[in-house]
Amino acid sequence: MRRVLAFLLLMGFGAFAFAQADDVVASFNGVELRASELRRLLAGQPPLAREQIAASPAALDRIVRTEMFRRALAAEARAKGWDKRPEAIERMELAREQALVSSYVDSLARPGGEYPSDKELREAYEGNRAEFTIPKQYRVAQIYVTARDKADDLARRARAAGADFAALARAGSEHAESAARGGEIGWLGEGQALPEVTKALAGAKPGDVVGPIASATGFHIVKLLEAREPRVRSFDEVKSELATALRLRRAQENEQRHYDEMLKRSDLAVNEVALQKLKNELAKAR
Repeated sequence: MRRVLAFLLLMGFGAFAFAQADDVVASFNGVELRASELRRLLAGQPPLAREQIAASPAALDRIVRTEMFRRALAAEARAKGWDKRPEAIERMELAREQALVSSYVDSLARPGGEYPSDKELREAYEGNRAEFTIPKQYRVAQIYVTARDKADDLARRARAAGADFAALARAGSEHAESAARGGEIGWLGEGQALPEVTKALAGAKPGDVVGPIASATGFHIVKLLEAREPRVRSFDEVKSELATALRLRRAQENEQRHYDEMLKRSDLAVNEVALQKLKNELAKAR
């Protein structure tokens, strides 16, 4: 199934009419989802959703699973005659109209394929460089304990010449997950580490051991393994997500413009007396 999903992603979402076997992508409780049906489902998604799905195979996996549960529940409901109940018919009609409106508004709001141009993307990038800054990052290992005297002893031993920090972490750390890796936590951005740890690491150099650092739950002895200075992500790195953001904003602007034009052609009249009566009825029913 993963090969099928990857293939769909590679093909993109602009044109799904290509000659391929109509594979069964997923099945559940006797209900199947074929590739052609999945392509139609994806084509019906809003533009931003399609772009997000194209950028994330995991998002497509979630859509497949959600659709399979939806279909299985629908089949179960029909088998029990639920689709013949008056309240269900009324809600289905409402959903049908909502789908019509959604599809129509999507067609009105969707920016042209030429937007944004490379020039517009570069202008947006230059005007928002601060938003693309990656803060300083640290690759660290830690020894975590709850007792102060034990923390002081381990910190002293970790700073001794020739100390094996990984061995100390495996033997003495009370954080089982990192202890199993010799204390390694991996890369942390400045906003991801505990504020106390970030502050302690500010002046450290790779190889330094800092601590014990007191936190709300215990004490941390931290070794700085590597550091990356802050940097601004390049234009090529952010181009795709920037285009998605600009297209979403343009779609929102187009949609609002259409509503404004509708209001210019005809005033929206609300019977405040009748509306208040309904509000009162709803208040009493609570």
